Amino acid sequence: MCFNKTDRKVSSNIWMAQSVLNNDKAILIAKLIKATLPEYRKLLKFPKDIKFRVGPIKKRTATGRYWSRSKTVEICTSQTPEQALISLAHELVHAEQYHQGRLQNKWKDRIGWVCYWNGKVNKSRGATFNSYMKQPWEVEAYSRQESLALAVHNSMIKKIEKQNEKKQSRTQRPKNTQV
Repeated sequence: MCFNKTDRKVSSNIWMAQSVLNNDKAILIAKLIKATLPEYRKLLKFPKDIKFRVGPIKKRTATGRYWSRSKTVEICTSQTPEQALISLAHELVHAEQYHQGRLQNKWKDRIGWVCYWNGKVNKSRGATFNSYMKQPWEVEAYSRQESLALAVHNSMIKKIEKQNEKKQSRTQRPKNTQV
């Protein structure tokens, strides 16, 4: 589990690490997750009870993680909001892969955890960067992350523009004048 006892719930399904509760970038990333989640739901099929944790990730190269057993996406605060949007897309692709059963981890006695992709055992452990990047679930997540993040970004821009148009039309209504 990726949660710590000191993590604080900041929204119905979003937690923040104690160490970043007053960090403006972390707060912005949490707000970004909350605002974009409905848009990601339109594009991906992932668990309804998914949770999110915003905080530092100790692994130097990790910007995000998906914990399949707890259905939790963890987003690192060391990145820009733009990078966080892409990391969120990447991790939600993994959430979809697990939710659809295409990616599975199963415990085998005397072997340990075994990874299955589309029902077949995947023997690559991703021990090196190259072997990690060649894992089929990573190939898929990396190939989809940018287009998903861009689609969500564009959708959010359209929503904001619509809201602004509504506000503008309300303030520019002609006043009733009697003749």
